Amino acid sequence: MRKKEKYKEFWVTFKKPGVLLFILGGIAIIFMTFLTENNALEIVISGLASIFIGIGVNNFSSF
Repeated sequence: MRKKEKYKEFWVTFKKPGVLLFILGGIAIIFMTFLTENNALEIVISGLASIFIGIGVNNFSSF
């Protein structure tokens, strides 16, 4: 396959709702850590965000 076709296939897969929404949701959750001053709460929020990003990456690899 040519590079152009590979990039097109990547973006088509990345734009699927099961991928894009989970990854963007995880990124949005990560930005919530800037609103906290409690270190334990930051760790919990980061863990939750990593779950969302992991689901998005898993969906990406399954498509």
